[in-house]
Amino acid sequence: MKMNFGVTGILTVFVVLLASPVAGQVQVLAPNQLARVFNQLNEVDFEDLRETDPVLGPQLPNPLRLNGATFTDRTVIDAGFCSSPTCEPDPDNAHGGNIGLFLNWHGSISFAQPRRIVVLDLQGNGSNTITFRVVDARGRQKRVVAQAIEYATTVVGLSSPAGIRKVEVLPGEPGPVVLARILFSDPIPRYRPVPNEPPRWRLRP
Repeated sequence: MKMNFGVTGILTVFVVLLASPVAGQVQVLAPNQLARVFNQLNEVDFEDLRETDPVLGPQLPNPLRLNGATFTDRTVIDAGFCSSPTCEPDPDNAHGGNIGLFLNWHGSISFAQPRRIVVLDLQGNGSNTITFRVVDARGRQKRVVAQAIEYATTVVGLSSPAGIRKVEVLPGEPGPVVLARILFSDPIPRYRPVPNEPPRWRLRP
């Protein structure tokens, strides 16, 4: 699903209650900052995942790897259908709803190759307060608290010059966090010295 910022209505709310004082280089993006880069980001949604049934047991891999992002949960990873108006309908969904991914406390999203920008599209979370721990490639952390709004999308945009390595769901209100999709920039190139040469550098993709 490809959506344009500010056109489709999918990004209806951008609310961050608290970003702890600057700790390293992890920053929360303001709406105008996000709007400038949104259409350049890679997107992962969950419309191709089968819905799971807690009674039948876990049906999705844990960890779950999708297009450069790894989703991990201490218990199980579930996916389920979310109807309108609780969630924004996905154009790729034949039933007019959205498939969300459920992450429990201490569930996480990680990147083997750090990403300078990561955007979380949260839907179907009622009016819950959701807390994340964001870790960059240098191990610096930031605690971000987002306030979900019922029947609206909450978007959390994160950035780090060093690259974001991991986003973890911290304990908070009951129930899992529902993620409609995640967007992120291309991997940050890694620089390595050329063997047997003095201080010249080359770019390794």
